[in-house]
Amino acid sequence: MTSTAVSESAFHSLSPLEPLIDKCVHCGFCLSTCPSYLLLGNEMDSPRGRIYMMKAGVESRPEMNVMSDAIVAHFGLIHSSRVRQVQRLADFIEATVPRDEVLIVAGDFNDWAERLDAPMRANGLHRAIVPGDPAARFNTFPSRMPMFSMDRIYARGLRCRTTSVPRGAAWARMSDHLPLLAELERA
Repeated sequence: MTSTAVSESAFHSLSPLEPLIDKCVHCGFCLSTCPSYLLLGNEMDSPRGRIYMMKAGVESRPEMNVMSDAIVAHFGLIHSSRVRQVQRLADFIEATVPRDEVLIVAGDFNDWAERLDAPMRANGLHRAIVPGDPAARFNTFPSRMPMFSMDRIYARGLRCRTTSVPRGAAWARMSDHLPLLAELERA
């Protein structure tokens, strides 16, 4: 788990890196030049999703008023394993993240049968999806012909304004999963 509660002035020190922030495709292969890594100094702070937040900080946009804890997850292939992982995740959150703090949990949940939303909700995490949008609209796997909504963003204390999955050959070449993007705001 990582905390993004850094001072806004820390983002202003990244202003010279703004051209790199604009070019980043969130692959994680460029730690020595990665704005996330340069700011936070921890490889476990995933660049995915942080670039937008850093750009908002450099530009002093109001999104910076919502700081969060973030957990990046990669769940197993067997459903019973995923259920145990949800419980371990819930135990970890209970032990480390204050109940009143905003929280984001994102990653590859390998939940092709769409069975994890209920146990995640039972633990206070709601899937970041615009009400009324079908989950299949956000299929991310496999990247060349997405058929499953394997990647998810769950949140506590935030609501989803928009969700999208960039498509195209360039995105498909970067990974076997397409990125899932969500714009969240305080609930």
